Amino acid sequence: MDDLTRPEGRKSLEAFFSSFLKAFADYSTFPIRTGKRITILADTLNGGLGPMVERFRSVFADDVQIVSLDEVDIAGGCLGCLKCGPKNRCAYDGKDGVRDVYEQCIEPADLYVMAATVHGRWYSSRMKMFVDRGFFHTHQPFLVVKQDAVLLDGPVAGKSELRDGLAGFFEWQGASPNGIALNPVG
Repeated sequence: MDDLTRPEGRKSLEAFFSSFLKAFADYSTFPIRTGKRITILADTLNGGLGPMVERFRSVFADDVQIVSLDEVDIAGGCLGCLKCGPKNRCAYDGKDGVRDVYEQCIEPADLYVMAATVHGRWYSSRMKMFVDRGFFHTHQPFLVVKQDAVLLDGPVAGKSELRDGLAGFFEWQGASPNGIALNPVG
């Protein structure tokens, strides 16, 4: 990334760290106790993503729920059948665990963290299937008033479409973005 070679990139980084330090000024030690429900949804805990998820989790004294899509039965991606439209039902309801993860883990969370491995120009196909299946909400925002963050593992340099796409997704969902943490080595 060449952000820091430009003055606006350096200014943005300084502003981020200034607000970051202010946010944690009231905490004398880690881990942080928030009293909030925190859910991390990871496409896998293998490779470089597992240590990123664990490091993020270790910052909090609260119990942090970690859901790995490796352990979630996903019968398939969105069929585009539009059964979700009239009655908020999915053709896969009762046939896999996707809706349960949304309703029992993501919707009740105060902080939702999407942790994904980057393949090619986008995150993993497993994460994409899961995100697309969220359309059972009849395309209505379901992350409203939640804090959100993204952890990405993999080659992200020059992939502004990925960051822009994720930012657009969370904005459309009505979530309060807290940023994207990158592990560009992958």
